[in-house]
Amino acid sequence: MTAFPPNLTIRAGSHGPHAGPPAGPDDLCMCAMEYESVADLLPRTPAGRVSFARRQWVRALPGIQAKWTDRPRGHADPLDAACRAINDGPWSSDTARTDGCAPLVGLVPRDGWLDGYTDGTIRVILPLALRAAARVHPDAEHREALEAAAGRCELEGARAARGAARGTQDAAQDAARDAILHVSVALLIASHRTDRPWEDPEVLVAVEAVQHG
Repeated sequence: MTAFPPNLTIRAGSHGPHAGPPAGPDDLCMCAMEYESVADLLPRTPAGRVSFARRQWVRALPGIQAKWTDRPRGHADPLDAACRAINDGPWSSDTARTDGCAPLVGLVPRDGWLDGYTDGTIRVILPLALRAAARVHPDAEHREALEAAAGRCELEGARAARGAARGTQDAAQDAARDAILHVSVALLIASHRTDRPWEDPEVLVAVEAVQHG
């Protein structure tokens, strides 16, 4: 598993070429994809921390500025887009974001990963959100409909998503945000190992953490 330097904070929001790279060791906030674009150029200490030595930063900054981007694989790459979406998700804190996004750095795209990730999101994450909504909805009939939609998503994947989509907006506000984002990270990683990432053991562990959290 990739680990960020211990004195680096991963953040959401305004990132990319318009935001610019850090000017020095006192400005080390970036998104996971920006970190990936310049990870090999950041000045380091022997212990792996980002160096605070100004002289090292003066030497490194031109190279960092030249490579700085939040699209390290290309302008329209879907893996970069998925990683940015997870990076910018509603994590409870930047500490949780930094811990959760570490596995996203350095992923090597695998043929067919996007289909598996999309279908896995529908089979795993959408049912979690729908059931979160069902637990708090005051109307029994609506609760039953949300539970039924969750079951169809698990069984049918993309075919069931259209009918269930209307339940997701309220559900997202009620679900355990960090835990569900960890499921999304696990799915994205597993989609680069298998065509059925929703059956991956690490995804199942992440789902169990949501269900019993």
